[in-house]
Amino acid sequence: MSDDEVMALSAAYVEGDLDPISRSHLAELVQQEPAQAGVLAEQVRTHLLLHALLNGGAACETVRRARLIPGAFTSDRAKRVVDSARSLKPHAPRRSSPRPYATMRWITAAAVAIFAVFVLVLLLPQTSPPQISADAGVRIVRAGNAAVATGELRPNDTIITAANQRAELTWVGEGTRLALEPSTQVQALEGRGKRFRLDHGGIAVRAAPQPSSAPLVLQTARAQATVVGTAFTLNADPFTAWLHVEHGTVRFGLHGGVELLVNAGERALAADRVTIIPRDRGCGLLGAYFRTNHLTDQVLVRLDPVIDFDWASSEPAPGMSHPFSIRWTGFIEAQHAETYRFYVPSDDGVRLWIDDRLVYDNWRIQSFAPEDNRYGVFTFHDDRLRVPIRLEYYEQFSLAAVRLSWQSPNTPREVVPASALYPVNP
Repeated sequence: MSDDEVMALSAAYVEGDLDPISRSHLAELVQQEPAQAGVLAEQVRTHLLLHALLNGGAACETVRRARLIPGAFTSDRAKRVVDSARSLKPHAPRRSSPRPYATMRWITAAAVAIFAVFVLVLLLPQTSPPQISADAGVRIVRAGNAAVATGELRPNDTIITAANQRAELTWVGEGTRLALEPSTQVQALEGRGKRFRLDHGGIAVRAAPQPSSAPLVLQTARAQATVVGTAFTLNADPFTAWLHVEHGTVRFGLHGGVELLVNAGERALAADRVTIIPRDRGCGLLGAYFRTNHLTDQVLVRLDPVIDFDWASSEPAPGMSHPFSIRWTGFIEAQHAETYRFYVPSDDGVRLWIDDRLVYDNWRIQSFAPEDNRYGVFTFHDDRLRVPIRLEYYEQFSLAAVRLSWQSPNTPREVVPASALYPVNP
C-alpha cells in the first residue's frame, strides 16, 4: 500500500468514515506491516492534534475507536501517539451572548458599587483647616504671595516665624494644637487628614485622638512622624529630625524606610538612620560631615558611638574624599567629680571644647601618633558631671585619623566610651 493510500485511510479513520470492510483492512495492515503502521501512526497523530485544536471531544472519541480495533497501534511509537492523544483535554464550549437580563444585573451591581463608594467618601472624616493664632509679623506665603498670618491655614500655604516669633495652629472643637517655635517654617500639604512639612525649626504637638484613616502626619527632609493621638515635639533641619514623645506613641521613620514606634518619654533621632536614644545611658555624639577642610559644604549627619577613627586614605563616608572636615557635638558625662585629661591625637588638625571652653587646640597639619602625650584638662563637679562637648577635626591630604581619649585619677587612659557621650542632654 502506498503512502498516499495510507494517508487517505488514516484520515478516513480519524474522521470516522471507514466502512466495516475498510476497517478490517486497516486492522490487518496494522498487524502485518509494522512499517506501514508507523506511517499510519504519524498520520493519526497529526489528525488527532487538529481535532484537539478544534474539538477535544473528537480526539477522545478517535482514541476510543482506536482501542476497538484488535491489535491496533501495537508498536511503541503508535502507543505513544495514542497516550498523547488521551491526555488532550476538550476545549471549553464557546459562550453564548449574554442574555438581556444578565446585562441588567451587571449594570445594577455597578450602580450599587458606585453608590457605596460615594457614601463611604461622605462618611469618612473630613478635616477642616486649622485656625492661626500668631505673633505680629508672622507671615504666610499663599500662591507665591506673602500675607499676614490670620484666619485659616489652607493646603499649600507656608507659615514662617522669625527668631522672636511664635504661632499656633488649632482645630476648633477638637483640641489638637501645633505650636510653632521661633525660626520655623511649615507648609500645609494636601491629602486626607492633617499633613504638614516641617522645613526647619520646631513644632510642639498636642494631638487629640485621630481617625486611623486620617492621621496627623508631619514630614521633614529626612523623616516622617505619624500620629493618632499624643503629645510630642519635633525639631528638624535639612540633615536631621529630633522627636521627643511626652505621652502616647508615634511612628517615626525615614522616608520610604522602616518606621519605629517611639513611646512616651523617649527621644528618637533621624539622621542616616532612625535611632531611639536611650534614657539612662549615652550612645555617642552627632557628627556633621563636610566636603571641605574648613567645615563648610555639609554632606550628612550621623550618630558616631565613639571618636576613634583611622580612615587612612579611604573615604570617611560615601561620596566624600580628601580633604574633609567633621564637627562632633553633644554632651559628655564623667563618672567622678575630678580633673580629667583629654588626649586627641589626629592627622590632621583638631580642637576640643568642653562646657564651651577650648581645652585643646592643635589645628595644624600633622601625623597621627596614638601615644601622643599632649592633652587638655577639664574639671567636673558634682553638680556638673554632664556638660556640652564639641570636637572639630579636619583632614588636608593623604592619611586621616582622630581619637578622643580621657584619663583621671579614677579612670585609666581609654577612648571615651559611648556610654559617656550623649547626642542630646537627656
